[in-house]
Amino acid sequence: MIPEWEANTVYMTSLFDSEHPRLSKRIKDFLKKEGIPVRFIDGAADFWCRDFMPFQKDENKFVWFDYDPHYLKKCPEYRTDQSELVWDKFGEIKKIRVKLDGGALVHSRNYAIVSEDIVRYNSQSFNKLCKIISDELEVEVYSIPHIRYDRYGHADGVVRFIDENTVLISSYLYDDEKKMIERRLKSFNTVFLEVGNHHRAPWMYINYLRVGDVIVVPIIGSENNNDVMAEFERIFGGKKIHFVPLATVVKHGGALHCITWEIKTDPA
Repeated sequence: MIPEWEANTVYMTSLFDSEHPRLSKRIKDFLKKEGIPVRFIDGAADFWCRDFMPFQKDENKFVWFDYDPHYLKKCPEYRTDQSELVWDKFGEIKKIRVKLDGGALVHSRNYAIVSEDIVRYNSQSFNKLCKIISDELEVEVYSIPHIRYDRYGHADGVVRFIDENTVLISSYLYDDEKKMIERRLKSFNTVFLEVGNHHRAPWMYINYLRVGDVIVVPIIGSENNNDVMAEFERIFGGKKIHFVPLATVVKHGGALHCITWEIKTDPA
């Protein structure tokens, strides 16, 4: 698979651009400054594009899982119909009849980590689902348990790959959850993202956007974020790190990784 540190292009929905024009411009300006183009997806019913877009298997192959989230059953007007999405597609797109939000899986080139909550909206067993994911994406699959505060069943609010062999883990977890995740990911080097307990939404920091060597971190602008800034410098020293106030998005339950989709495209 194409890991985020090899990506060079970012997509957001046109809906996000129209509903949050100032914030969208700020994100675009950060990325433009670093030479990263931003493109847009039309036809979405909400702006959480990570969940309904495909995974990039290699430069010209994508794998698209079904988007039918359990948490939108009572508000179907916010469920995006994947057949109505319009963006500048390229390469081969393979559709897989398994329900899997994009945020439920994080990956490096050869490994993927998936939330075991995916069994809640599929008929297959968890082992069968992992086998399908492994075969279609050509990765070795690891899992994390259900996280008590997370009603979405997403992995990208809990863990992220820093590189092929290192996984970043949110510190905003119960102790038993931390220990279980460390046990399940014992094949990797693990690092905890430690921030102070004064933050209103400490879960959001691991939901940053990374594209190549550029990292954009969500913050609450009214808070003291010195500890967050220091922590990202500690973990990603040498990378180009930007911080963007995201309170208007975070109050809806997601952050930067949720509203973006990064891929690798031909620079020509």
